[in-house]
Amino acid sequence: MHRLIHADALFLYNETSAQHLHTLKIAIIDPSGNPEGYSFEHEKEKLASRLHRVPPFRWRVVPTPFSLHHPLVVESDVDLDLHLHRATVSSPGGPRELAELISEIASRPLDRDRPLWESWMVEGLAGGSVACVGKIHHTLADGVVSAELLNEFLTHEPEDELGHDAPPWLPEAVPSRVRLVSMGVRDLARFLPHAVRELARAVRESRRREAATAARHGEPPPTPGSGPLTSLNRVLSAQRRFAFTELPLSQAKAVRKAFGATLNDVVVAVVAAAVRRYLEPRGELPSVPLMAVVPVSLHTPEDKGRYGNHSSPMYVALHSEIANPVERLRATQSATGAAKQHFQDTKGAQEPDWLEVFPPFVSKLVFRRLPTWMMKRGRPPRGNVIISNVPGASEPLYYGRSKVTSFFSVGPLLEGIGLNVTVWSYGDQLAWSFLACRNAVDDVWELVDGVRTSFEELAEAAGARTAA
Repeated sequence: MHRLIHADALFLYNETSAQHLHTLKIAIIDPSGNPEGYSFEHEKEKLASRLHRVPPFRWRVVPTPFSLHHPLVVESDVDLDLHLHRATVSSPGGPRELAELISEIASRPLDRDRPLWESWMVEGLAGGSVACVGKIHHTLADGVVSAELLNEFLTHEPEDELGHDAPPWLPEAVPSRVRLVSMGVRDLARFLPHAVRELARAVRESRRREAATAARHGEPPPTPGSGPLTSLNRVLSAQRRFAFTELPLSQAKAVRKAFGATLNDVVVAVVAAAVRRYLEPRGELPSVPLMAVVPVSLHTPEDKGRYGNHSSPMYVALHSEIANPVERLRATQSATGAAKQHFQDTKGAQEPDWLEVFPPFVSKLVFRRLPTWMMKRGRPPRGNVIISNVPGASEPLYYGRSKVTSFFSVGPLLEGIGLNVTVWSYGDQLAWSFLACRNAVDDVWELVDGVRTSFEELAEAAGARTAA
């Protein structure tokens, strides 16, 4: 039994009937090389045999009465019949049919009365493949931790056996209401004085570093809520649209090398171009930069094995207003550089650090109700688009004896931000996932086409530059 830290609990506090804070992990599995073939019952047995390796899949969240402190987590029984589901896509079982089913899965919240995850085995795909669609609440894992959790289910060779070194678990009794209150008061009294002192120290230090950086560079990154309003930024509904595609990682690396950029610069610049292609025909393209919310991992080697979230948002100018792809990439490099410098300067006094000293009832008020209240009154959201870039496995992975041919991941939407683009590298591919609110995006596949076209533009420019 342990207590959630604020960075993890915040994803519970923020969740509403329209703002679902789970993530999706989609593995496309080819069972043709598996002598045992595929069967749903066999997959269920396989999952049950490996569940002991993944503690977060056994965690049940127990709220503290009166929101005095963050919820507790207790080890719980896991009834796989409530967590593992079976589904079939409609014919012909192509990407759009799979994406439509995933859209439905993404549109439903997880049940708080049991461990916060579900998995769907999706059959009927073209070529005999099977999709495993995992839905995991963000309070359990960020992108880096999700990759670690996947390693507990997957192997690098089809014949490899996963170890059984994790001990079995016993369900824990849920404390009484009186006990929950007393534990909350005790833990709060121990934690709060130290946290306030550390935050005050970090704020003083971050102000000193920011002043020094401003004197050297003079180009601050955008502040939350400073971007223009577009049709991508509307009050969220509960309904989601999902789409996905793959692009060659080698081409992205060639662009990176040709222009001296980072892979993240390339991803952000491509998304900026795709958003431009989406907004311009609708007469909505702003003359000023949009703003991207880019989650940044704060994980260190010492954090390995630590579940939950250890990241912070970085706010980056999204230069969709620039038509030339090379100029757009150059502007993106400058924007990400300024954002990274500001991020380093404010380390220790960033959003998660501030939130840690907020009582839960304050967090619920500020982050659950205030964003919707502001959006309904025409105020800009914190950002226009969420963009994540997570490094995945460079070599093929196997689920038992079945090869994982593709892997996709996408995070949640936040109030007023109706588009999340998550890029996850796997093997020699960059896997792009798009999650959109149906109120904000009428055709998410149009954004997929925009990414593909914009990616090819940069690849051609990189080829011409390298040849010259």
